[in-house]
Amino acid sequence: MTGRKSMGRTRTERLRIAVNALPRDARTAMLDGVQEETIVAGAYVAGGAGVCPMLAVHRRGVRTDANRFARAWDQFCGVAQGQSRVVTDRELTTLIATLQASLLADEHVDLRAAVAEHRALRRERHERDAVNLGAVRTEHQALARDRRAREAADTGSDWLHESATAPVSPGGSRRRAAREAARRAALRDRAPDLVPG
Repeated sequence: MTGRKSMGRTRTERLRIAVNALPRDARTAMLDGVQEETIVAGAYVAGGAGVCPMLAVHRRGVRTDANRFARAWDQFCGVAQGQSRVVTDRELTTLIATLQASLLADEHVDLRAAVAEHRALRRERHERDAVNLGAVRTEHQALARDRRAREAADTGSDWLHESATAPVSPGGSRRRAAREAARRAALRDRAPDLVPG
């Protein structure tokens, strides 16, 4: 008896997986069809006895590939290949409950909304990080300028940085002013008493 229960659970699980794999419109049409028509297992149609769940779907205008479902349905009902029969109330009730649970689960998980929310969060984080990166870069550049100025003052090469802050003469350029400052500094080092101030 234990082995039989185990097989029943396996068959039910296979049926649930096959139902969940069907498109939503096919599951909706199947739910309508199995509640309105006589349902059979083991055949697409069994004479005048009834129809399989997939024929009920097709009669409602939904077309889909259902090989996986058909195999799982026939295995769930325990129908051997080449045989067909009307399903029991328990089998029909299980199929209806499985379809309803599958459709209900779809309503609770709106994948498009979840993906849109995820993308919005990523975009927001990227924009926030970009702003933070700009502030960090600006702060880093200011610290680097201060460090270079301190090092230049400590080594005595601060005169090299005077050109960037030196006023530009009306007729010249910063580069010419820097060259002139460098020439005077070099002269001052060689002959301090010849170069004025």
